[in-house]
Amino acid sequence: MTDPKRDNLDGTVVMDDPDADVTRQRPATTPIHPRWYLAGALSFAAALAVGYIIVVEIERRSTPAPDAAMAARPPAPEPREDGSAAPPPPPPPPEAPPPVAPPPPPPPPPAVVPQVCLSERLPTADGDLGFLCSEADAKLAARGVTTTLAATGTPKESRNAWAGLGWYRMAGAQWLRARCCGEAPTLQGPAALASCQLDDALGAIRLAKAADALEAAAKSYFQAVDCIFKTNAAGLVDERRRPTAAERDAFLRFTAKD
Repeated sequence: MTDPKRDNLDGTVVMDDPDADVTRQRPATTPIHPRWYLAGALSFAAALAVGYIIVVEIERRSTPAPDAAMAARPPAPEPREDGSAAPPPPPPPPEAPPPVAPPPPPPPPPAVVPQVCLSERLPTADGDLGFLCSEADAKLAARGVTTTLAATGTPKESRNAWAGLGWYRMAGAQWLRARCCGEAPTLQGPAALASCQLDDALGAIRLAKAADALEAAAKSYFQAVDCIFKTNAAGLVDERRRPTAAERDAFLRFTAKD
């Protein structure tokens, strides 16, 4: 029996069907070489390796370095002697607010003009009482005011107020000096009267500011001039009569105008 298959020169297989008038052709199948399997396996393995490398690199970049992680981690508490961990250190104190600038100092009071100050408290004909700021002797200061007020044209009120002071004229001179002559020192009485503490009484009048302090100083002054009178030394301060409480009251009225 004749084999129905036969090969053509182009590689096709020709099937001879004895029952058919037409001869059918079917393409020949190309055989798969074994090296093709090996190449496919290698390509798949290479793709897996590349994918693994990419995943590892992404994880490495997203994970912080050990040094940075240690720096961000708070320090571990030091162990105590008994083996327990010490408590964490307290938080730092809050920052102090910036210092506030102190308010500016108040402006200094206006300067006192001695001549104006004296004439306001004891008006005179020519207003010349400036010597009170330079004279150091209590008796001469009081005598100078008496002489100035005796000038023609002096207001009667000034002459009467000064004359009514009597023994307190030295105290009046000291009060005017303290109010109008700045830091002028205390007037001084005669050295022979030191035992009667006249200088201390004049110093108390110089320092007295409030009315009650001035009243207490006036009482101390009365004791000093009464001592002078009792020691027969009144002539040393241009006085003759005994000091009186009326003169002390006149002094307090004279100083009340301040």
